[in-house]
Amino acid sequence: MTRVIPALKASSPGGRSADQIANAVREIGRGTSLGTVFHLAGLAFVELYMPNADQLPRAAVIPVFLCFLLLRFLGFYMTLRERGSVELRLRVLAAGALGANLVWGLRVVGVQLHTGGSQEANVMAVIILGLATGALTAFAPSLWLQRAALAVLFVPLVVVGCAGIGPGALAVLYALFFLYMLAQGTAAHRKYWVSVHAAKALSDHAEAAELAAIAAAESNLQLRTEIAHSAKMEIELRQAQKLEAIGRLAAGIAHEINTPLQFIGDSCSFLIEGIEQLTGAMEDYRHTFDHLADGKLATAAALVQIAGIDERRDVTYLREQLASSALLAQDGLHRISKIVVATKEFAYPHRKEKVLADINKAIASTLIISNSETRYVADVAAELGELPPLLCHPGELNQVILNLIVNAAHAIGDVVKTTGGRGVIRIKTWAAADRVRISVADTGTGMPAEILDKIFEPFFTTKPVGSGTGQGLAICRSAIVDKHGGTIGVSSELGVGTTFTISLPIAQPPEALHPRRGLLADSRA
Repeated sequence: MTRVIPALKASSPGGRSADQIANAVREIGRGTSLGTVFHLAGLAFVELYMPNADQLPRAAVIPVFLCFLLLRFLGFYMTLRERGSVELRLRVLAAGALGANLVWGLRVVGVQLHTGGSQEANVMAVIILGLATGALTAFAPSLWLQRAALAVLFVPLVVVGCAGIGPGALAVLYALFFLYMLAQGTAAHRKYWVSVHAAKALSDHAEAAELAAIAAAESNLQLRTEIAHSAKMEIELRQAQKLEAIGRLAAGIAHEINTPLQFIGDSCSFLIEGIEQLTGAMEDYRHTFDHLADGKLATAAALVQIAGIDERRDVTYLREQLASSALLAQDGLHRISKIVVATKEFAYPHRKEKVLADINKAIASTLIISNSETRYVADVAAELGELPPLLCHPGELNQVILNLIVNAAHAIGDVVKTTGGRGVIRIKTWAAADRVRISVADTGTGMPAEILDKIFEPFFTTKPVGSGTGQGLAICRSAIVDKHGGTIGVSSELGVGTTFTISLPIAQPPEALHPRRGLLADSRA
């Protein structure tokens, strides 16, 4: 459609789009189809069953009426198949509807003039009232078409009655009913377009919310009302949040690996140069010994040459440093191995069923992964107590611990960026009765008490716009509460810090318990 149909332009400030107008014409077409069937039924009834039907004026009525009915069928077909422009479809529908209604209105006038207040006139009155009632909903999208359809039904009857040709009282009743139907039609028209605009507003809000969710770090998808879809969305959000965290830490992990790689490379370069020097010294020694054995060189001279070789080749220095360089390279390889193993353990494959896992080991791996986030702002103190293996989803718990550590690092970063100092992140694990407890405390900014009951809600964040997605703590709560049947609580004080405490049920057979004592470790990167 190239332009908006004037008859369907909006009277409201919001306007009506081309799609809304096309849908309105489609609704008129659907409503017209029922009216067409009713017209046909009324015509058949009048011609076949009404007493003295052959005496009613119908010489030119039936052919003309059938032409308008065919025009209505054509309009319905055009809207159903979307033939022609939207404006053309409306014109065809309007011509068919107005023409058919006009024929009915004139025919009722003819019946009243021909038979007076007879049974035939009453039947025709009932039919015309039915047509008027149907026009309210059929033509509700177009106020002018609705009023015109009612007018061509009633105006001939009112004019004849007011002119004294027909029953005056009946004309007054028709006029009152006509005014009543106009008022009801206006209400139906307004209700239709209010519902259309409401549906459009809801659609716009849904699209905006979906776009906002997709744009929120490519991971936070919309929560839908359907339970099955919500569950699927929750899984995808958790995976996306983990991918986002890994993506944010990837540069830090690369830096962590690059640092030992640098001194491994330097050590290997020194080893290559040292081996070359030692090989050269061995060649020089061999030549000196050959000359000494052949008598070409005196013993004193040989000793002088050997001392010169030692000094020129730095043999003493190489003997002292080559072994330490090899150990340094080996230490670098060990550090890289720890980072790779920690990354592999952090990316524990998700399974539907729970497995036994060492919580302390999972926390140690997560600390290595998060080192790039914490090393510049905080010291990490880990007090890992004696814990039994826990029946759990290790990947889910790794994600929870990572989210809490990263949040703690960010909170401390907001404090130390102006002071130049360092904060502390304390991680503690212990077993109490039939539960395992984990606490993550920081010396960051803290949070006011009035928002503590909101921090686990999806999309709620205390970070500036664009700095947080509001999904991290919601996913933590879902993983702890929904997946493991545990609890997660928080206590915080502005200017002091925040502590998150996780409680997980052990819930496993006694024979599966193999306590392992964690290590008390303080790490500072």
